[in-house]
Parts: sequence; structure tokens; C-alpha cells
Amino acid sequence: MHWRLLVALTCLGTGGMLTACSQSTLAGWQTVAQAWRSPAAPELAEVPLNPALRYLRVRVGSKVGLMVQAGGPGGPWYGADGVVLRLREGRLVEFADARRSWTEVSHSGWPDLQPPTPDDHPPHRGHLVADLQPGHRHGLRQSHTWVHRPDAPPGHDWQGDTQGLRWVVGRPDAPDAPATWYAIDTQRQPVEVVYGRQCLSLDLDPTAPPTCITWQRWPR
Repeated sequence: MHWRLLVALTCLGTGGMLTACSQSTLAGWQTVAQAWRSPAAPELAEVPLNPALRYLRVRVGSKVGLMVQAGGPGGPWYGADGVVLRLREGRLVEFADARRSWTEVSHSGWPDLQPPTPDDHPPHRGHLVADLQPGHRHGLRQSHTWVHRPDAPPGHDWQGDTQGLRWVVGRPDAPDAPATWYAIDTQRQPVEVVYGRQCLSLDLDPTAPPTCITWQRWPR
């Protein structure tokens, strides 16, 4: 989707929920459009940002770019190619693009982000239920075990120094299914999720490989 069309749709509003875009927001969309076309992730560090806006560095499959938030903290994040994300406490709860949508219906077992003591990280169970469109695939259930770890998992694409980060990994029950990762910034009070990865089965073919989505608050 062309970024100007995305801006027009956003500024007109979704169900009357969004108000008209300001000039600073329009400038933010231009930044996102420029960043999303960048072929290499390191180039994002050179993209000028509007300090009045909030950004995410997002990877969807092999594509990397910036997304901008609308509606203040807790609002959805928009990308220049039509991708929309919604996070809750740093956790992915909604993904949509021009072809499909994934929405969390319920989630249990979200780990304590700040356990009572540094060594008090017992594994515990979690369950997620989601709906996927098209295809009317409702009630998709995933069970996993949450574990805390002090070091970053192999294959992460966090940009910057990992010092001060504590990691939570969700290991799914399904064999060979990719894990979910979250990085918690312990240098912030209260502690905050600043990075995550979740792999979603977004294809109509349930045997197709999942699409992995990572997001990082940008800049850190």
C-alpha cells in the first residue's frame, strides 16, 4: 500500500476512532515510508526521526522497516506498506496486512516481568488463543512454557548492546515450532518489554512455515 493512501486512511479514521493527522504526524509517515524501503537494517540508524513520535523497528519475514504509533501509548503501530501491529505490555496481540489478520482472543500465563528475586524464575505454563482471517480459522490454540534466561537467545536481531536486558522465552509444545522471545529492560523502572519475536501461522495452508515478526522500540 502506498504510504500516502495509508496516511489518508489513518487520518480519516477507523470507525471514527482516529482524528486528523498533524503536520508532524505526516512527517512521521514520510520517515516510515523512507525507512521501510531501506534494503539493510543498519541503514535505519541513519534515518532522521521526529522526536514527537514513537517508533518501532520491525521485521516481518525478511523485510525490515520502521513503524509509527498512532493515538498515543497503547495505540496501533502502522507501517508504510499497510502492516498494522498492536502491542499490549510489549506483547503482540494483533497483526494485519493487506491480505490477512491475526488477533489474540485470550492469553494466560504471561510471565511476571519482575520476579521477587533475581534467581526466582521457575518455568510455568502459558496458553494463547487467536483468530486468523481469511479462512475463518477461529480459536487457534498454542501452549508453551515460559522460562527466564539472563542471556540473549541465539539468532536474535536486537540492535545495540544487550547489557541490562533480561530475556523471557516461550517454548511451544508443538515439535519444531519456533520459540517466542521477549527482552525486558531492567534499567527502566518499572521494567519494560523493549523487544519481542513471535512466529505466526498466517498462511491458509497449515503446513506452511510460520511468518516470524520481531519488534524493537526505536531508538532504544
